[in-house]
Order: sequence, then C-alpha cells, then structure tokens
Amino acid sequence: MKHLLLPLLLVFYLQSQAQLPDYYVYLVKGNASITNSGKKPVIVKQKQLVFKSDMLSVGKGAELTLVDRNANYYVVKTEGVNKVSGLVKKAIAKAADGLTAKYLKLLFHELLDPNHDFDKLKKENIHCTSIFLSVLEHSFIDR
Repeated sequence: MKHLLLPLLLVFYLQSQAQLPDYYVYLVKGNASITNSGKKPVIVKQKQLVFKSDMLSVGKGAELTLVDRNANYYVVKTEGVNKVSGLVKKAIAKAADGLTAKYLKLLFHELLDPNHDFDKLKKENIHCTSIFLSVLEHSFIDR
C-alpha cells in the first residue's frame, strides 16, 4: 500500500501542474465576456484566469490587459468573438522589463504556482530595493 501511494501522489501533482492557466486578466475596460468550452458566457473581471482554448468576446471600445506566465502583458482591443490564442497574436505585446512586470510575475507565481522557486526573484528584488533606497537617500540629501 505504501508503494502505491507515492506514484499516485506523483500523478496527481503532475496533473495539477498541467492545469495552470495561460493568462491572467490584469485590467478590463468596457464590456467583454469569456466562454469556456460548452459553458455560458461570463463577464470578464479582473483577476480572472484565461486559457488559450477559451473564446473571448470583446465589445466596441473595450480593452483587456492579459498577463502570461513570463510576466509579458498584452493589450487586446480586437472587437468581436475570437479564440484567446488568436487574439494574443494580434494584441499589442509589452515586454517584461519594469517594476510592474516583476510584480505581475511574482503575483502570477504566488497565486497560481506556489511551488515556484523564488530565489532568483528575491535576489533581483533585493538589488532593485537597494537601488531604490540609494536614489531615495540622494533625493533627501540634495534638499
């Protein structure tokens, strides 16, 4: 019985890792809805999880900002009903090279992948924090 438990737990762990979402809704402006396979449309809200297979309906003048696992964010403005994977290819992509991107990456992994190794991120943030504090010190000294 003990020998069966370990492989069973391994299978459950691998299955749960495969179900991580592809995108996260960071910002919504206007009317947009999302349809999962075989379900009713749901109005898109902030912090909603989005998969590539979902259908996204974007209303006139609406705008969505989606964040992927690598903290890249995409501004979706294409009106109509489209599959998420196709919309992201047409979206305005923004690189992950700022404080907001680092925060979004931390948020994504903190909420959805709690087993993620944060050593590299902690080192980067400690460095950024020390730079911020040194700039802050100089601004107060100059006054």
